[in-house]
Amino acid sequence: LHALLATVPKEDKLIVLCDSNARIGTDHAAWPGGLCPHGLGSYKDNGLPLLRTCAKHHLLLTNTFFCLSTREKATWMHPRSRRWHLLDYVLVRRRDRHDVLVTKAIRDADGWTDRRLVISQMRLRLQPQRRPQCKRLPSKLNTLSLNLPVHFFDFSNQISEKLEKLHAPDDNAIDRLPQVDTNNDLDLPLSLPETIRAV
Repeated sequence: LHALLATVPKEDKLIVLCDSNARIGTDHAAWPGGLCPHGLGSYKDNGLPLLRTCAKHHLLLTNTFFCLSTREKATWMHPRSRRWHLLDYVLVRRRDRHDVLVTKAIRDADGWTDRRLVISQMRLRLQPQRRPQCKRLPSKLNTLSLNLPVHFFDFSNQISEKLEKLHAPDDNAIDRLPQVDTNNDLDLPLSLPETIRAV
């Protein structure tokens, strides 16, 4: 799990659905930030790796974030003791906890298993990936400063440098372009100089 979580970029939203069989208990003071005060059941040693993973990757167990009744929180009942336990978790980054609306177990939707299903309602905002755009010029340019010789000289130097950086077309590239014969037999109107000469 550590290797998988390390590959996710930090700016991305992360949602982990975890069926870990780990019992984490209610000791939120020992694990601040990862475990909230509304846990369920007692702690067992198999919950330690999950809590360490949450602490290392700044994850929050959303199941312990909401104050719900045991029947809306617990996902599995021990067959002999008949006690409910929380074994299935939904993990998110701590900074995204305000996007989690509720995480709870669904009663009467067991799907023919010994566990209850867990749902988590979240607020997600999907945005298309933006393409980098060049810096746009303002709609109106102020050319009054070009009347001053110092500004005009700086501006002309900058323009000259930019034009020098542009590559001139290669003569070989121009020669490789297909040549098209012009058709002089077309009845095109005379150009302005030809019209003036004709008059």
